[in-house]
Amino acid sequence: MTGKSESAMRFHDTYDVLVAGGGPSGLIAAVAAARSGARTALIESHGFLGGTATAGMVAQIYGFFYGTERRIVGGLPFEFVQRLEQSGASTGFYDYTMAELTDFAVVARTLPFDPELYKCIADDFAQSAGVHLQYHTSVIDTIVDEDGRVAGVVTASNEGVRRLSAAVTIDCTGDGVVALRAGCSELPSDEVQPMTLCFRMGNVDLARYKALSREEKRRLVQRGLAEGRLFWQGMSVTPTPNAGEVLSLTSRVLNRSSRSAADVTAAEIEGRKQVRLTIDFLRENVPGFENARLVAIAPHIGIRETRRIRGVAMLDDDTVLRGMIPADTVALGGGPVDIHEAGGAAFKELRLPEGGPFGIPYGALIPAERSGLLVAGRCLSATRAAYSAVRHMGNCMAMGHAAGVAAALSIQRNLPPHQLPVAMLQEALQQQGAYLS
Repeated sequence: MTGKSESAMRFHDTYDVLVAGGGPSGLIAAVAAARSGARTALIESHGFLGGTATAGMVAQIYGFFYGTERRIVGGLPFEFVQRLEQSGASTGFYDYTMAELTDFAVVARTLPFDPELYKCIADDFAQSAGVHLQYHTSVIDTIVDEDGRVAGVVTASNEGVRRLSAAVTIDCTGDGVVALRAGCSELPSDEVQPMTLCFRMGNVDLARYKALSREEKRRLVQRGLAEGRLFWQGMSVTPTPNAGEVLSLTSRVLNRSSRSAADVTAAEIEGRKQVRLTIDFLRENVPGFENARLVAIAPHIGIRETRRIRGVAMLDDDTVLRGMIPADTVALGGGPVDIHEAGGAAFKELRLPEGGPFGIPYGALIPAERSGLLVAGRCLSATRAAYSAVRHMGNCMAMGHAAGVAAALSIQRNLPPHQLPVAMLQEALQQQGAYLS
C-alpha cells in the first residue's frame, strides 16, 4: 500500500503556461503570461505568494533603481509595487545605506513594505489576471516527453500526486527544482553564501538608534560579535510602514546548503537561536531597543544562492561591470554586486557596477539542454558575481515579466521558447512598459 489513491494518481490538468514558484519572479511571470492570453497556473508550496518577500520576510525591494536616481525596471513589476503603495502596504521608495557599518557601504533606493499586506495584494494581482493559483503544492518531478521537451510537472499536495501538463513551463523556484528534475545541468560554484533568517520587532524607537554615531554603532556590533550574541557586522535594521516596527536581517547561518533538507532544517533551528540572542543583546545594550519585542520570525530562512542553470547564453562579469546591453536584452539590472563571505560575518564584495545599468540576455533564461522550459529569478544562467547583481527582487520581477511574455508568445506562434524571435519579445515587453535600454 502506498497511501496514494488511484484517482489522485490519474488526475491530469493541462495549461498553456505553468509557473513553478510564486516568489517575485513567479508572480510577475504568471500575470504576464495570463494577461498575454495564455491559460496559466501558478504552483506555490506555501499558502501565499511572495517567496523571499513574504516567507523570507525580506520586506524591502531593491533592484528597481541603479543607485538612487535612475529607474531601470518598469512594466508589470512597477505596476505591482505601485499597488503596494496605493494600498498602504508601502510608504514608497527611499534612499537606504546598505551595510552602513561596514567598509562596503552603498546607498541604494529601496521600497519597504508590510509582508502581510503584500500577500493580499499579490493574491488580487494574480487572480485579477486570471491566474489559476495552487497553494500548498510542491513540485516533485518534471515531465519530459520522448523528444526531450519539458511538458509539465508532477506535484504533491494533501490530495495526492498530480500531473500538470503545459506547453511551456517556467521555473521560478529559486532552487531550480524543475530544471534539475528535467536533467538540466547547473553551473559550478565552489562556495555558497550564508543564509539569513529575518525577523520583525515592535516597540522600537528607531529615531534614538539612528541618532547614535556610526562609530558607536560599530563599537556595539563588535562587542556583540565578540560575545557571540550578534552574527553580522552590518546590524541591519530597517523600518516597516508600521510605526515602531523594524525588520532585521542580522542572523547569519554559515556552511549550510539549501540543496539538503537536513541542512535547511539545521539552518532554520540555528537561525531561531540567533534571533533570540540578537534580540536580548539589542534590548540590553542598544539605545532605542530597550522595550523591543519580537513580532514575527520569517517562516522560511532566506537563501542567497543555490543553483544557477546552464543556459544557451550567460550573464557574465564583463556585461555587468561594464554596463553592457546585449542584443537579446529582455530586462535590466543595476546591482549592486552583493557577495557575502561564505564563512564569515562580512561582505566579500558590495559595489555598484561602474559602467551603469546592464542588460540581462534572453538566452540566460533558456536552459541549454531542454526545450519547453524557461527559468527566471536566482536560478538564471550567470556567473557567480554577475548573479549577485541581479538576485535583487526588482530584477527577478523583470526577468519574470520577460519569461511570462515569452512563454505566451511562443504558444501563440507555435514555437518553442528558444526559437522565438527576440525582437518580437522585446517589442511586446516595451509595449507593456518594460525598460530594455
